[in-house]
Amino acid sequence: GSDYGPLVKRIVHKAEPPTIAKLLQDACIPYDLDLLKIDIDCYDWEVVKALMDAGFRPKVFSAEITIPFPPPLHFHVGYTPDYTWALVSSRPKEQQVLLGASLSAYSNLLRPIGYTLLAVDYYNVIYVQSQYIHLFGDIPTDDVSAWHAGWYDRPERTRQGDLQKNWINFPLHYEEWMKVDDVENRLELILTYVQRANGVHGQVVQEFSTTVLDPLSR
Repeated sequence: GSDYGPLVKRIVHKAEPPTIAKLLQDACIPYDLDLLKIDIDCYDWEVVKALMDAGFRPKVFSAEITIPFPPPLHFHVGYTPDYTWALVSSRPKEQQVLLGASLSAYSNLLRPIGYTLLAVDYYNVIYVQSQYIHLFGDIPTDDVSAWHAGWYDRPERTRQGDLQKNWINFPLHYEEWMKVDDVENRLELILTYVQRANGVHGQVVQEFSTTVLDPLSR
């Protein structure tokens, strides 16, 4: 029997975009599942896209996001078949922020297929199918307002111990980037950092070579 109880089916398998949909289908996961939570610290966005392309439509979707990348920046780590996962804290400091996807990357993917941003809670995000958003009252659902309310304007983000993670705070990416008012200049500043970090120590790290930074997605 399972340690998780008779109603829980535990599957241990590598999650990759080309195979993730079949993995869920073989496990008899319904296409209209109640909740999908993603947190794999790498090509998360690509996995979500593969599931959505296959027709999965969870009522609620949650993911860990790369919170230092502010809206309207679309950033996500691309998938490569030879990707080798490494613990975030074991990666070079400059590269630890290059994981997952930004808030606006998920919004760009999910809004066109019927989802509304419900909340940003520190470095996590929640979307719901738009038909349910009225249940939550008058809340900010645009990326900029939610990013500020759920992260940037919360004073505890600089004091709370469990939020002082190196991938968020080395260096204080968002503090420097947010000082730049012009969006185009801000995107250029972030792109420069990503390109430099991608080739840190004089070499390009394979798993970050397909990182997407799309200044047109805003």
